[in-house]
Amino acid sequence: MITLAVDVMGGDHGPEVTLAATRSFLDQHPHARCLLVGLADRRGDWTHPRADWIDATEVVAMDDPV
Repeated sequence: MITLAVDVMGGDHGPEVTLAATRSFLDQHPHARCLLVGLADRRGDWTHPRADWIDATEVVAMDDPV
């Protein structure tokens, strides 16, 4: 079993796209599992038997100052 960490908040389109892509990946790779990291209020009712959600306490946006 391989475990991948996924930044759910990353990407240009956010969790809506990231979560759909993660589900597709898991459905196609039965020997993989994912640790999803993101804001709790963006999870919605998303679940998968081989995915665990880790609540992020903050998000760094692309336009945040260095």
